[in-house]
Amino acid sequence: MKFCLYTICISPHQLPLAQAIVKLLGEDEYRYVYVHNLDEERVKLGWMTERPRWMVSVEEGRHLLEECDVLMSGERDLDLFKRRSALGKRTIYCSERWFKPIGCWLGYVDGRVRMLVPRYRQMAKGIVELVKKDKNFMLYPMGIHAARDFAWLLGCRITDFERKPGGKLSGTGKYLDKLRLWGYFVAPSTAAKTTERQEWATTSIMWAGRFLDWKRVGDLIKASGLARVKLDLYGAGPEGPRLKRMAKGMANVSFHGAVSISMVRELMREHDVYVLTSNSYEGWGAVVNEALEEGMRVIGTREAGSSATILPEGCLYSSGRVDELVARLKGCAPRLGIGDWSPDSAALSLLKNVGVSKDN
Repeated sequence: MKFCLYTICISPHQLPLAQAIVKLLGEDEYRYVYVHNLDEERVKLGWMTERPRWMVSVEEGRHLLEECDVLMSGERDLDLFKRRSALGKRTIYCSERWFKPIGCWLGYVDGRVRMLVPRYRQMAKGIVELVKKDKNFMLYPMGIHAARDFAWLLGCRITDFERKPGGKLSGTGKYLDKLRLWGYFVAPSTAAKTTERQEWATTSIMWAGRFLDWKRVGDLIKASGLARVKLDLYGAGPEGPRLKRMAKGMANVSFHGAVSISMVRELMREHDVYVLTSNSYEGWGAVVNEALEEGMRVIGTREAGSSATILPEGCLYSSGRVDELVARLKGCAPRLGIGDWSPDSAALSLLKNVGVSKDN
């Protein structure tokens, strides 16, 4: 049995799952096929540059994409999918949102306007035909919003979903059973006991990432002042100067520079609450996984992929609603832990759903 992942690059959000599958199937049965080498900025942030022998560039492993028994592809290669379909091979297409909002001078417009572009509409039609006609072709949307995008394309409607990797979707429509909920999976914590965390007398909040407008970090600055909680911001980006002006005179807010992936995890162990503030432009947001792995309390928006998919309603607020965020910060979000969203659990779910085991 040969299982291949086809993806854009060597990503820390893809590797933990790959490593978990290798543990189950063995190095000879798995290949991680990537398109691009990492850019310098990501290398500086600590993204992996070493290549185990089960990881190959697309130039080295192109033939495997068509020959392997199971292909999980984050690349939208319709011609490849059709060739595999003709051969009766199992293919999984996993994707973030197709219809993220589009920024323009009006603000954000519905991303479904992409369907007005003939080439995009033709590609979407090809994917829909594969879903409807090929029993071996599945969709693994990265988060509930991505799932709703696909459901709309298929003429379905989602009313509920299982909050776990490979989870089924409930609702109306003939083809919902061809979709399974998916996401990204991060490396386990290296801390000895993240469940036995120190309880702080004063809540400490952290946020880390790029200072971009759609990340809506300003909402957190405002809310932290109203809730009277300590806030540490780690990052850099074009919104930085504006955010610093906004926080001027606020003794509770501290700005720090961008830090490496490994340092983010260490800092999470020193803080109590993580808040994902992004609007619906955030396809996933693996920082939620990381914070849960480190035993943090996590609050996130209903619009971002990871928080809407993983967190219960009591940990969510609507993007831009500072009053809702203040209420969440003043409340007591539970320590959930990573639960089903670990790489090991996801690997087991994936292999079970495709009918593969390490003994095949």
